[in-house]
Amino acid sequence: MPQRDVEKGLRDGTLLKGKLRINARRRSTAFVTADGGVLLSDIFLESEKARNRAQEGDLVVVELAPVTEWMPLKQAPARSSIAGLAAALESISITENSAGADETKGATSCPAWDGPEVAPPVDGLWRPSPKVAGGAQGGNRSDNLCEAGVLAAQGNLQPRGKVVFIMESAHREDHMGSLVWSSPLKADGKLSDKDSYVMFHPTDRRVPHMLVARGELPSIFVDNPGAYANSIFMACVKGTWSATSKLPWGHNVRFVGEAGAIHAETKALLCQNGVNHGDFPRTVLRGLEAFLPPKNAEDGIDAGADIRGSRWKIPEEEISKRRDLRATRIFTIDPTGARDLDDALSITPLADGTFEIGVHIADVTYFVRPNSDLDREARRRATTVYLVQQAIPMLPPLLCEELCSLNPQVDRLTYSCIWRMNVDGTLVDKPAWFGRTVIRSCCKLDYQTAQYMIEGTILPDSASSTSPELWDRNRRPTEFTCGEVCQDVLLMNSLAKRRRAKRFESGALSLNTPKLTFKLDDNGNPADFGSYPIRDSNRLVEEYMLLANFLVAQQMVEGADDRAFLRMHPPPISPGLNALKETLAGCGIEIDITSSGSIQASLLRLRTQCNDEEIAQVCTMMATIPMQNAEYVAAGAADSWRHYALNIPVYTHFTSPIRRYADVMVHRILTATLDGTVESSYEVDAIEKTAQHCNYKRLAAKAAQERSDEVYLAVHVASNPLEEEAVVISVGEQSFTVNIPRLGVTSRLFLDKIPDIAATYDELEGTIHLTASSTVTHQWTDAKIKIFAKVQVLCTVAEKTGPIEILLQFLRPK
Repeated sequence: MPQRDVEKGLRDGTLLKGKLRINARRRSTAFVTADGGVLLSDIFLESEKARNRAQEGDLVVVELAPVTEWMPLKQAPARSSIAGLAAALESISITENSAGADETKGATSCPAWDGPEVAPPVDGLWRPSPKVAGGAQGGNRSDNLCEAGVLAAQGNLQPRGKVVFIMESAHREDHMGSLVWSSPLKADGKLSDKDSYVMFHPTDRRVPHMLVARGELPSIFVDNPGAYANSIFMACVKGTWSATSKLPWGHNVRFVGEAGAIHAETKALLCQNGVNHGDFPRTVLRGLEAFLPPKNAEDGIDAGADIRGSRWKIPEEEISKRRDLRATRIFTIDPTGARDLDDALSITPLADGTFEIGVHIADVTYFVRPNSDLDREARRRATTVYLVQQAIPMLPPLLCEELCSLNPQVDRLTYSCIWRMNVDGTLVDKPAWFGRTVIRSCCKLDYQTAQYMIEGTILPDSASSTSPELWDRNRRPTEFTCGEVCQDVLLMNSLAKRRRAKRFESGALSLNTPKLTFKLDDNGNPADFGSYPIRDSNRLVEEYMLLANFLVAQQMVEGADDRAFLRMHPPPISPGLNALKETLAGCGIEIDITSSGSIQASLLRLRTQCNDEEIAQVCTMMATIPMQNAEYVAAGAADSWRHYALNIPVYTHFTSPIRRYADVMVHRILTATLDGTVESSYEVDAIEKTAQHCNYKRLAAKAAQERSDEVYLAVHVASNPLEEEAVVISVGEQSFTVNIPRLGVTSRLFLDKIPDIAATYDELEGTIHLTASSTVTHQWTDAKIKIFAKVQVLCTVAEKTGPIEILLQFLRPK
């Protein structure tokens, strides 16, 4: 469509614009979320033709189909199974991300929601200001509806449409995949002369297949395609995808490595998710020179920025502008190997029986100045990407590991949030203090050492004589006693535990699923794995970070109004939540979906009553499916600020600016509220654009991290097949799906792939009856497969081209 007609259509409302999302489960279908809240549900694109060559993340213009072609929104599953639950969500695309108290799994599409009940807050728990408590609550979504939106809402319909214009392309330059030829190879193994082109099958299912001309292929492939059947290649889309071509042409094809090799799989996952950032540009690194002391004779001719950075001192002029907290007992608690320490804690008992709590965050904005080369690069990356074997930082190592990192026994610039708490974990009714500070962390605790203190293995009275195995001598304080630090940890934990209990009493929801951690051998290969432990020491830190984030969000709303940079979490998808309730009810499990708190209470009750940890974990996993992703928003561009999982009216991210650009934005806007310069410095549209970029990059980083875990687990399983207990989560006529709670692996098992069995499917009961026809192959005679039945499976690796994947084989009923 000509651009002139597009602009006219957008003005008169006959055309709508929004971001395109392709269904990774079914590449032919896609969804567009219309800007401005003019529709309550996504626009469904039913075919690749309707998508009109637009790709994942593109900003597109859509023309709606006639209302007679719209579809009813599905409200309930076809049967009691997770497959039925997924079916209820087919019309509202879902993404695959694990859920937690703040980062939840689910779709970014939201049909009309009647609204969950909100649990009444515990008195004094958050103490929201009147403006925050009465702020944007999402009750006026219908005010923005266009005519089509009203029709869709009244008829409970999902609009269909087609892409007529691509306003902004989000295409990634490189794609990973495999090369597939069609004709038999020559006698000498070379590519047939008949193959003037081959197919490039991308790893990312949302990316279209490409045609690659013979002349664009690497010579190593042309000479011996068979040797590269299980290899990973990189390719780019060539030029513009012609409107007359069903598939795009690819070029610049490069060999990456063998599928299953960690280095090749890692390069593929980084490329696939658009987080293969490479080295920092020289212009960015040169910008850091202003903060480094000049070389001296002791540095040596090869002294790098890291050596000079270790000698960096805070200018006295800068210290004079800040609140000096260097005499305050402040310390960090982080994972053992962490090098980017961006948060520290302090606690001071007061004479009236209350406590002053300090959360002190690395002042990244002192170094990262707006619109500098460093700022632009940090914004482009938006987040640090954590893989199993490495971290890809948002900021150069000199900053994130040295100048900004709150390392012990050195002066560091921080941004502090300080408030008063009662002994029961509630807030004292006094305003929090925010401001720039300078601290000197007294020690660098890790979670295990802090846990030893909490458990009583390390005691305040004898902390200084603790063995190095329990408390590394290099991590102990020098300016304060070990006993004082230990006592602080115990005090903070006591308050945090009481506060955490009140948070869940007040309606908070946590759907955390197990996270794998790997032990690597000297060659970097996985030698072993286990679940990452979440201890009281982790929860201690989390509790104070959550509260600091809330207090900063409230300050921004009060001082920046529409320009506040917030993190909101919409309520679950209505059809999906109803489907979850119905699915579990069919298995005899009752769950109250009235509110976030009622879901939490139901899952907790299930965990205590069913006496089966695996079933409880699977039910928690199922509860993540209808949950939506939390998102960054500009307050003035959102119709709701509320955070569903935390059950609070407003929230943000303030505590990790070393690894999240969103937090950098929050620090800047917080400063503007304190300086009174918000209106002159920031525009809502610009803030919202940055927020959307951070959302996109955060999901991409999360997908890369999850794929990295999958790769390392698959590489380990390739050499060490595992027999595991699995739980059935769906049953169909030709297959059933299982989940292994210990590994977090879900896979479909097809009946025709199980040798020497006869299978009978009962659709009414939703069961499969298996009968073994050979006692040689199977050591069992019959089995009934139904929801939540347990089976034994063998974890191996699939033998096929493309990225390494885990394959599950049915062994026997439990």
